[in-house]
Amino acid sequence: MEDWKKLITAGNCHFTAENYVNALTKYHESLQCILKDFSMQLTSDPQGAIAAVLVSYFNLADTFVEQGNLDDASLQFESAYCFINRLSHGVYLDEEYASAMCRGFSQLQLEWSLYIQGHAKKLSALHLQKFATAKQAFGETLGETQTVH
Repeated sequence: MEDWKKLITAGNCHFTAENYVNALTKYHESLQCILKDFSMQLTSDPQGAIAAVLVSYFNLADTFVEQGNLDDASLQFESAYCFINRLSHGVYLDEEYASAMCRGFSQLQLEWSLYIQGHAKKLSALHLQKFATAKQAFGETLGETQTVH
């Protein structure tokens, strides 16, 4: 996780300096870094592991937005959704994992909703439809998760 944190920090420095090409590079590296050790991280710290993956996707999306590239920004949210949706169908059953999944779904729903609100008029119908489909699934998943608790 320390390597991931260093990459995110470096990406944030580049982002703040408006050096978006280097920020994208560091954020891509951070995503690959956390995904490489994800199974191990998930076992030891489900909340941290899921949050790290989502932060990498969100930072990529933010950087693409700053570059005016809304298609690639949308793809980051869609990829984050695919990632967390696959996790939700895993065989992890303990309370800590369920709680981490719920938080991850909630955070993705919030971040993606804010993105859609800010850019809906400029997004393609396909990206809007993918969000609508995910939003419905969020409701179903979060409703099921909340019922379990």
